[in-house]
Amino acid sequence: MAYAAPVMAYQRKYGNSITGGFVYRGRKQPSFKGVYIFDDYNSKRIFDMSPDGNKLKTVRQIGRVPQRINSFSRDADGRRRDLPGWF
Repeated sequence: MAYAAPVMAYQRKYGNSITGGFVYRGRKQPSFKGVYIFDDYNSKRIFDMSPDGNKLKTVRQIGRVPQRINSFSRDADGRRRDLPGWF
């Protein structure tokens, strides 16, 4: 398998443990349609990445959560569901 470089990286002040996310395809937040949403487990920050064709356009912090997130899920309508850790 060939090495694939990371799509993005951020400084340690923003966190150090990315939890994989998903591409938003819901109907309630049309401005997020096609945007990849992920979080940092340790800092509890939620980010999004917006594409521009095959290139990364923007990365921005869109929120913080009170508990660490272990995983993301989607409901039947495509809405995000956070699965918190209970450690």
